[in-house]
Amino acid sequence: MSRKKTEETAGRGAGADAGQPDLFGGAPGAAPAEKSRPGEDKAVPAGPASLAFSFSKLSMYEECPLKYKFRYIDKLPEKPKPYFAFGNSVHAALEFFHDPSHGEVPPLEKFLSVFREEWEARDWRAKGYAEPSRSDADYQSGLKMLTGYYRKHHAAFAPPFLVEYSTDVEVDGLLVRIIADKIEHAGGGELILIDYKTGKDVRRSPDQLHMYQKICELDPALREKLSERYAVSASSLKVRELRFYHVPTLKEYSFARADDFAIGLFWERVLRASGGVKEKKFPPRPGDFQCRFCDFRSSCPVHAGESVRAPDGLDGLAAEYEESRARAEALKIKLVAALKALPSGAAHAGPYSLTLKKGPRWTFKDREAVIALLREHGCYDRACAPLLSKVAELVDDETLPEEFRRSLRLLAEPGDSADVEVRRRGA
Repeated sequence: MSRKKTEETAGRGAGADAGQPDLFGGAPGAAPAEKSRPGEDKAVPAGPASLAFSFSKLSMYEECPLKYKFRYIDKLPEKPKPYFAFGNSVHAALEFFHDPSHGEVPPLEKFLSVFREEWEARDWRAKGYAEPSRSDADYQSGLKMLTGYYRKHHAAFAPPFLVEYSTDVEVDGLLVRIIADKIEHAGGGELILIDYKTGKDVRRSPDQLHMYQKICELDPALREKLSERYAVSASSLKVRELRFYHVPTLKEYSFARADDFAIGLFWERVLRASGGVKEKKFPPRPGDFQCRFCDFRSSCPVHAGESVRAPDGLDGLAAEYEESRARAEALKIKLVAALKALPSGAAHAGPYSLTLKKGPRWTFKDREAVIALLREHGCYDRACAPLLSKVAELVDDETLPEEFRRSLRLLAEPGDSADVEVRRRGA
């Protein structure tokens, strides 16, 4: 089962990108979505008010909202990508190697034959190669890579908890799909989530793993599987560690469990992106790198009538940009933590003035009570288009009756959000 194919199926499920979303996702009284079995190439039908979402969709919307529309709503065709073919074949072999049903380590030849069968299922053109020699070179590279992986791990082989675990979870009006490459049980109901990478060995932000952590800890199906397999309480499920495994270099990059603040920062990005989809906001976001390799360039109004080749060397700049962005996110978390420890929430550091910017953050959990109150005061349509953040805005809207705002506050769980402003003094 290829990862890309499964995720695309979820993105094209019934009601995936259509319909006006309900405030909390799903019509009142709607039956819960059916869960898919691990590795099953079948979309889970989304309710008419649920938006099917995933980390791939988040990444594409943040890269370019119009590209998201072309890909997931207009369903314009894409060219096959060699790196997808390579990654899918490697993942198929690793899925076989770590299959929990294996009582002992499988033979190397069988391990490599799974890669070979997946690779040979399509010819070089269907995989997106410009010439057969490039396809052959990648095939040999895959055999060498997997042989190295086998030699490193076969002696300590132990079946994991799950491989290629696919699930869909309803949260905040979204039907979120994840596909976890490997999940290990660390004891006591604690899990280690591992995602395999086959591209360049670059510093990666753990935000994809943050989505996996959030969804795994909310997933009732995963809790049931954990309880059945290890006879531990389903309520004890907790993600302990997150890992990227770079298969070409056999290197692991580990991240500690993300705290609530880091998860909250990431989830705000998810809600902003999904909110843009729900509001049908698809502006183009042109850039040298993303436009150069975009399959939809000919349909984009930004490049209407153009036939210009972008300059070479942008792949290195893109890798540097991704590394800088990941480092910036990590530094932001550290800055917020440091400023929170100061009574004033502000400090002077060299030529910089740092200020912790805080604001109210409300979480509403009693769906029916909130909806009833909104309808009573004629605010339902205003709040439901399209995010919970709109409900939070009503709390501080002085044009609304104080009794209504007081009742709304009683239905909320207060918290805080935080950001950092960094500027040069005197600027």
